[in-house]
Amino acid sequence: MVAGGEGGTNITTSVAQVILNYLFFGYDLQKAVEEPRVQIPKTVTNVEDCFDVRVTNGLRKKNHIIFHKAELSDVQAIAREEDKICAESDCRKGGYPAGYPEPSL
Repeated sequence: MVAGGEGGTNITTSVAQVILNYLFFGYDLQKAVEEPRVQIPKTVTNVEDCFDVRVTNGLRKKNHIIFHKAELSDVQAIAREEDKICAESDCRKGGYPAGYPEPSL
């Protein structure tokens, strides 16, 4: 699997979450990339609106301050699934790879 992203300090946590979703939780590549994400710098936690409330409630109990952000880092990923190579571009980027200009309507 290859995964990368854009978004400054959010890149590492976003890419790690996609890899965990795919390799350890068994999500297909599209679901792994599109799942809501969380970023935790110190005790300030940034979460996307649809992120699991059970996790954010647990973090609040540990004195984390929760901020809801519309979106975190964009991630693009490629993985081999049996005899196929699959690619997924984050819906947060409009489904287009980083640096790729979106088509004009």
